[in-house]
Amino acid sequence: MKILIDTSAINRIIAGRDSFIPILAKNIETVLGTKFDMDNIYIDVKLGTLQDEIMRLASSKSDYDNLAAEIHMLRSMMQDMQ
Repeated sequence: MKILIDTSAINRIIAGRDSFIPILAKNIETVLGTKFDMDNIYIDVKLGTLQDEIMRLASSKSDYDNLAAEIHMLRSMMQDMQ
């Protein structure tokens, strides 16, 4: 399989780098910000699930030490990310 590269497009980007670099930087910032948001969303959902589970275990007088430790760890991660 042969890949053809349009060198004229690359040359235009390099020649117009003064306008291209800010756009690239903004795109990178957007992607990194999205990942951060997704991490927060994942942790929030996981915390909600674990908190529901710990309530169920506590009401049935079951051991919930492992869940409590995981909740504590996730809360610490959330605090570190802010």
